[in-house]
Amino acid sequence: MTTAAETAVTWGITTDAEIEIISATEARLTQDGQSMIVHALTPNVSFTAGDAPQTEPPAYSNKGVRRLETTVSATGITTIAILLAPKRSDGIAEYTEVNPLSEW
Repeated sequence: MTTAAETAVTWGITTDAEIEIISATEARLTQDGQSMIVHALTPNVSFTAGDAPQTEPPAYSNKGVRRLETTVSATGITTIAILLAPKRSDGIAEYTEVNPLSEW
């Protein structure tokens, strides 16, 4: 994304899974015996977790729903890159370098 002035930008995921913060840049989501690792590839971020905001009927209830998120201060061209990788018996996906879209 590109911003003209300093802007707080939030990335987040809302989930029924349990959220375990492993480190500032890594979290584990677990539901029904399955796990997924969420890893921030963007430097200088810090994950937080909590209850999802509650909604009013007729919207679906967020009771028991959780939210994992991070907010970065963006100025100019900024990339927020998050890797979601299933946890397998042989480990997890290797982290990768993030290239600008112009290099794809």
